[in-house]
Amino acid sequence: MNATINLEKHFPVLLNELVSIISPLYGGTFIDCTFGAGGYSKKILENNLNSIIALDRDNSVNSIVNQFHKKYTKRFKFYNKKFSDINQIKEDNIKAIIFDLGYSLNQISDLNRGISFNSKGKLDMRMGLNDFSCDDVISKMNQQSLFKIFKYFGDEKYAKPISKKIVQLRNNKKIKTENLVEIIENIKKKNTGKNKSTKIFQALRIFVNKEITELIYGLINAYNILPIGGLIAVVTFHSIEDKIVKLFFKKLLK
Repeated sequence: MNATINLEKHFPVLLNELVSIISPLYGGTFIDCTFGAGGYSKKILENNLNSIIALDRDNSVNSIVNQFHKKYTKRFKFYNKKFSDINQIKEDNIKAIIFDLGYSLNQISDLNRGISFNSKGKLDMRMGLNDFSCDDVISKMNQQSLFKIFKYFGDEKYAKPISKKIVQLRNNKKIKTENLVEIIENIKKKNTGKNKSTKIFQALRIFVNKEITELIYGLINAYNILPIGGLIAVVTFHSIEDKIVKLFFKKLLK
């Protein structure tokens, strides 16, 4: 069984709805693949019969993890892993596996990461356990490769002129977050009600963190460790993820 929930913003506004889907009332072990600020885990752990195995690739959650370890002791385990490595978790009687995809508010609010349009300085965008940063992509990839990233991961209409301008500008200066925003705003003259940088930043974030590959392997490996009768619930908030999740379950349930 699966649940695909689309969110325009990445907040746990559907917390109660998701928890009702996974039915934690009668106790069991649940895997929270995207621990973040611990919202889902905390709700599930309100029932003393439940235990949580949490994963997160971002080690900035360690302070929250420590609080959970103190409060819930033996009912809470944490692994600093990508959820594509969920098959490394050895646990019997898993009742449900949940994914809440995308960035947390804490990650977006950290202006040093270069995720927010309001960030200043070096482009980063890494969630953790990365092979490269956004700065590496902007500084080293050729114009055609940048075009493909913007076009296919961001569905950006102006992918070609933006990628061309990036390559031109970086020959003379280091492109920082504010420079990238300026390039985009100068090329995209028309206001659409959405921040002009949205699609480019989304595309770079997806590429830097290998989000598509992570999601595919995460779903496959989650299914492989899930016992009969177990459940996978996925919260998505953009169309690429949504299509992948729906296709996965469509093929799975045939």
